[in-house]
Amino acid sequence: MEAEFPAISTCEETSQRGRRHAGTVSALIYTMGREAEHVYKSLTLAEGDDAKFDVILAKFDEHFVPKRNIIHERALFHQRNQKQGESVGSFVRSLYELAEHCNFGTGRDQQLRDRIVIGILDKNLSQKLQLKSDLTLDAAIQIAGQSEMVKSQVTDQNSLASKDMEEVRSKKKQVNSRSRKGKEKKEDSSPKSEEVWQMRSLSHKAETLFSER
Repeated sequence: MEAEFPAISTCEETSQRGRRHAGTVSALIYTMGREAEHVYKSLTLAEGDDAKFDVILAKFDEHFVPKRNIIHERALFHQRNQKQGESVGSFVRSLYELAEHCNFGTGRDQQLRDRIVIGILDKNLSQKLQLKSDLTLDAAIQIAGQSEMVKSQVTDQNSLASKDMEEVRSKKKQVNSRSRKGKEKKEDSSPKSEEVWQMRSLSHKAETLFSER
């Protein structure tokens, strides 16, 4: 007789647990409204699952949440290239977001690595990365980011050098302009050769008249 008590107790616990779950399912359907009741009646459930809250909730998710088209999601991923003016960091983040819906499983990192290598704007760097047989996702991201940073620094240096050269040219033009103006003033202040000749001619005539008298 003593051996039967645990079995009876277990049956009672199972029954109580089932009643609690049934009450939880009923509360869920009541909270969701009349449409949920119609959906619940249309669900295909195994025997005993009609009172299991987790099973019912999963079934509702399958009904109301639309399934993603994996082929379409992967097509978007593989068509994604780095855009003009887009940083490597922004490009990589976008690929991570797209990969979430592609169901790549354990091959996700390889897919991300390949898309980064093929999709970056710097095709010379892309070719170099493709030659690395042991290239990892982290290495691809690091190399692409460093290459972008160095190119940006070189561009800034060239821009600064060009600005300095332009300032030198501007100062040189100002000096040349002042020099030309100085020469023009000297030419204006000195009598021209024709005027000098006329003055000498008049002076000679005057001396001739005075000597005749």
